[in-house]
Amino acid sequence: EKALACYQQAHEIDPDDPRYIVSMANYYDQTGDKEAAEQEIRDALVNEKLDVETKVGILSRYVQRLQQTQQGIENANSLFQTLLDQHPEDTELKLMYGSLLMAQQKEEEAKFQFQLVTEMEPSNEGAWQQLNISLKGEDIPEVIRICTRCKELFPEAPEYYFYLGIGYYMQEKYQESLDTYYAGLKIIPEGNGVVKSNFYGQIGDLYYQMEKMDEAYKAYDEALKYNENNAPVLNNYSYFLTLDKKDLKKAERMAAQCIKLEPDNATYLDTYAWVFFVQGNYTLAKIYIENALSKD
Repeated sequence: EKALACYQQAHEIDPDDPRYIVSMANYYDQTGDKEAAEQEIRDALVNEKLDVETKVGILSRYVQRLQQTQQGIENANSLFQTLLDQHPEDTELKLMYGSLLMAQQKEEEAKFQFQLVTEMEPSNEGAWQQLNISLKGEDIPEVIRICTRCKELFPEAPEYYFYLGIGYYMQEKYQESLDTYYAGLKIIPEGNGVVKSNFYGQIGDLYYQMEKMDEAYKAYDEALKYNENNAPVLNNYSYFLTLDKKDLKKAERMAAQCIKLEPDNATYLDTYAWVFFVQGNYTLAKIYIENALSKD
């Protein structure tokens, strides 16, 4: 009752103050009147005295409140639609709505919002990144389309070469993927060893798929030169050496380093067990394969 009295005083001073509006919505939320809370925000969104930036601020604060309390987050969807009907050209609003839909696992609806922003503002890199995130794993052609376009729009950003290479890899277009990674290497700053290591790791995997083992091992060596703790590279390099029955002690050292880096990773434990098995050390192989099974 005391809080409500304060809010009524605030209303008399300035009923259009965004803080007052959000506070009243929160008040109704706390007292269990969800309908009144939503109506408070909706009234603000159609208030002609408030500009769009203020309305977006009101709505974002209200959404934060819903997320914190983990209650009725979908109630905000109709409020976003109300504001979007008034301001269909506001890209920031579309990005906010897309992010909210992603939080609700409504990827297709989110993708639509992000797609609109990329068409309205092609230079909005954040929108392209969100669009990529919203895709389902099997939508590889769309990944390729987005990354190809982003390469043109943001030619100095190596991440689009990286994901484009993965897209081609998934389609088993190994040469296209390889060409993409080598092109990407040329634009990576000299001091960014971790990214270079990841690129060379992908190149090694590609050469393996193409059955060019010597080139694969050279690429893995380059990857480890830039980042000696690149766990996926250490794992794959170790596993493939063991399949080839080559440098088994080197394979064991790399597999051991993987376990040191990620002791609970079932894939790495499995590789370590395989290395011991190939060497005939069945006791350790059994220990590590059982450990791998327990982790996954």
